[in-house]
Amino acid sequence: MNGAVYLESLTDNNGVQYVNVPADHPYQLVQMGFSYEEALELHQKALNQRRLKRQTGQKQGLLEQARQHIGPLQDAVDLNMATEQEIHALNAWKAYRVALHRLDPSEGEITWPEVPRG
Repeated sequence: MNGAVYLESLTDNNGVQYVNVPADHPYQLVQMGFSYEEALELHQKALNQRRLKRQTGQKQGLLEQARQHIGPLQDAVDLNMATEQEIHALNAWKAYRVALHRLDPSEGEITWPEVPRG
């Protein structure tokens, strides 16, 4: 990379949104009222917000998947109808759900726990 920061749009502290438009040099930000360092900071904030949104959505989806598996298995246990395999699967899915709940999507890249088999 040649030291350039590529932004499609950004919003300043006053809520004014700037967008990239075709120019002599594509992706060139001209006289927008902030320094290169400030642009880098804005870019990093945007990347962090995108990652947070993605990871929060993924966490919610995985929690929903765990909930769907736990429900019928818990019913079998509650009704004294569960097999040993179902009891083992229930414990694995519950441990997985606890591990997911302990993850904080705002703390950088997440190492997701392994999804239980079965």
